[in-house]
Amino acid sequence: MIPHGVDNYFVSHIRPKPDLYGPFWVCITLIFAIAISGNLASYFASARSGKYHWKYEFHIVSYAATCIFLYAFLFPLILWGALKWTKAQTPATDDELIETNTDVGLLELVCLYGYSLTIYIPVAFLWTIQIALLQWTLVILATVLSGGVLLRSLAPMIPGKQKPIYVAVILLMHLAIAAGFMLYFFHMPSTAVPAVSTTTAATTSTTVASIVSSTKAA
Repeated sequence: MIPHGVDNYFVSHIRPKPDLYGPFWVCITLIFAIAISGNLASYFASARSGKYHWKYEFHIVSYAATCIFLYAFLFPLILWGALKWTKAQTPATDDELIETNTDVGLLELVCLYGYSLTIYIPVAFLWTIQIALLQWTLVILATVLSGGVLLRSLAPMIPGKQKPIYVAVILLMHLAIAAGFMLYFFHMPSTAVPAVSTTTAATTSTTVASIVSSTKAA
């Protein structure tokens, strides 16, 4: 979750033995973490607004699963294809001819992206705290930490001229997934309190009007 040290995590840990077992269970754990904490956030918002007729939202599980698995498995596939195409279109330099580990495999990319989502598991529970500044701080923190691991791992494999484009796309997609999690599953706009206030005001006005009418009739 935290980029540190001088060695490349991708080369030293993932490349010798890439797996799908860890990334799969990271995704599953994240899905249920979002489902549980997202419903907790909804419950807290409902209780705060005075509406106690709260109901568990089971569809969060399917929504979170679709989003997470698409990002963890489909985006690495697109990135792998883009890297292959870019490398085929770019003449190899002398350094790249000497370096034999510049190519990245699809399984390695999927493994790296799956493990990079680990940071969002504890962050998902912290997102239940309905403080906008804290929520957005966690979005940026998770993006920087997780995106830092991705960039440090993939930077040597990206061709020189296209590197800024790939760096921007990888960071923007990571920021989008974090902001999407927070906004869709945890951001609870307080719309219930104004509705209650409007209803109360309307009831009060009706009562006052009835009293006035009764007084005039008397």
